Amino acid sequence: MPRAVSTASLLSVSFSVSCLLAAPSLAGCSPALRRAPEIPHTVSFNTHAYDRFSIKELRGKVVVLFFWSGSSVVCRPAVDRMNRLYEAYRTQGLEIVGVHAPEWESFQGAAHDVYEDLQTRAIRFPVVLDEGGRIQAAYGTFVVPSVCLVDRNGFVRAQLTGVLDFDQIEAVLGQLLSEDGRPAPEGLFTPTTEKERFKRYEEGPSGY
Repeated sequence: MPRAVSTASLLSVSFSVSCLLAAPSLAGCSPALRRAPEIPHTVSFNTHAYDRFSIKELRGKVVVLFFWSGSSVVCRPAVDRMNRLYEAYRTQGLEIVGVHAPEWESFQGAAHDVYEDLQTRAIRFPVVLDEGGRIQAAYGTFVVPSVCLVDRNGFVRAQLTGVLDFDQIEAVLGQLLSEDGRPAPEGLFTPTTEKERFKRYEEGPSGY
């Protein structure tokens, strides 16, 4: 079970916060929640449980879109942590969607590498390939690893990029999983200052 934390300490992002939409008091952020963009039809793995894998079909679940690349050294431990989160919370309504964004390899090469990773690293969550960066563009994130958290109603609640602190991400997931579709409470996410973010970044990926 996720541990209890105060709303003031739920989230301090290690490197970058694009826009934390559940806290309308944040400067530069719109108080209006945004629907999560749809996932275009593409090559996918571990999606056999769905008739047609889509954001709309995932409505009712808390969704973590995890943007990663198999060629990124930083992403490798993040994949393992995502796998553990999936095993821990999927029975409570969590779905993780790994969005593989090829960096240097061809699309065909990336598909082969992802298939190999699924076998050797026992990746259980669904994975889709982002051909041409269309999914990254739709969500406005071009850094790996990155995560986008979507609530049970299909609204984007936060987008986090850079050095991911998985202990804090897990605390946020606990809050989203407990909402059961109710409106988001204000002040769910609390950002750190730029100075604090860079200090945490220089200290290394403590979340791993």
